[in-house]
Order: sequence, then C-alpha cells, then structure tokens
Amino acid sequence: YLHVQGISALGAIPENMKEMPVDLMPIDTAAKEVMALRAGEHPVYHIMSHMPPKMFDAVKSVNSEVKAVTDEELNQILGSKMKDIPRELLPFLFELKMGAAGDRTGITVTNQVTVKELEKLGFRMELPGPEQLLKDFRG
Repeated sequence: YLHVQGISALGAIPENMKEMPVDLMPIDTAAKEVMALRAGEHPVYHIMSHMPPKMFDAVKSVNSEVKAVTDEELNQILGSKMKDIPRELLPFLFELKMGAAGDRTGITVTNQVTVKELEKLGFRMELPGPEQLLKDFRG
C-alpha cells in the first residue's frame, strides 16, 4: 500500500506504470487461502491476488487527482515535492523512480500454481475492486 500512498502524495504516476498490477489482497482472504492450501500437494505456494487491479486504478481510487506523467515530468515533481513527502514513503518513491527509469529486475512473480491448486481444492474467492479495498485509505 505504501506505493499507492506515495504515488497519491506525489499526485503523479509514470506512464509506464499505469498498467502494472498491484496486489491488494486482504489479509483475511490470504489467511483463508493458506488454510485451504494445507490440503494441497505442493510444499510451497505464493499467496497473492488472483486478479490484481492496475496501479493507476488503485491510485485513482484513493486520489482522483493523480495524473499519468512522463519520466521528465516525474523528476520535476519529485524534486519539487520531496521535502513535503513523509519520510516513510521515500524508499517507495525511490523505487518508483527507478522503475520509471526502466531499472527492472526482470523477475516476474506469479501465483499460477497456487491458483490451480486452490481451484482443485474447490476454493474460489472473488475480491472487490480497488475502490472498495482502499476505501479507508482516502486522505
């Protein structure tokens, strides 16, 4: 959630991050999945949202004023707002800036094995959209 909060505080998201999925799985849902997977056949699973919303949708549900910007515009906004941003958000904003610059690890996180196992076990839970999941985080 701190990524969403940081982007919201900036009022801007890099264009190339608008479509990035963001995992907003509620902890009670994650706990139910963990309990269901006790009966699974694999020793390790990756618990995350089955259908994560896009970052832009999640951020807009918290702050409707957020706009998509170019990398150059992001640098200008970061420079002008950095002193006003809460300290706990700075590492996430640095990560945001590095991501906007294309500095990615190339690692893709997936939960395909987990989803298949949950379906095989008869466990299926639909998550609400980001506007419902983040309703208590609006500033």
